[in-house]
Amino acid sequence: MEEIEASHSRLETLIRVAEAKDLRFVHHSWARTLATEPYLRDAGVSVSISAKSFERFLDERLPEMVTIISCNPEDPDQIFGYITGERGCIHFLYVKEYIRQEGIASDLIKRFSAKTYSYASQTAKRLARKYKLQFNPFHLWGIFLDDSH
Repeated sequence: MEEIEASHSRLETLIRVAEAKDLRFVHHSWARTLATEPYLRDAGVSVSISAKSFERFLDERLPEMVTIISCNPEDPDQIFGYITGERGCIHFLYVKEYIRQEGIASDLIKRFSAKTYSYASQTAKRLARKYKLQFNPFHLWGIFLDDSH
């Protein structure tokens, strides 16, 4: 396990690089969250078709992404949340509901050193304003545009 360092959140956590065994949780929680996003329903997208397509996409792309885990320091298999992305772009940030508002998301964002984000939930937009992140949905699909603008 590659430990990055102790967290600065209000709750004592350990920040570490994800291992292969963590990716199942990341995959499942990301796909489940996508399936319940109101903006997809509002856009008239079939959630069942979208979720299946997205799961195939995650099967391919997730192992190539950088994922950082926030976990219990006494039981590193107990994941509190994670951030995943690539090339300075946050693709997804997740914190378990029962432990939100403890500074975990902020801690993960600070450690990821991103300039952009590709997932447009209301929470992502709020955090992007706070951390001055630019929205770029194309990064998730492997299309990297010039970030200098």
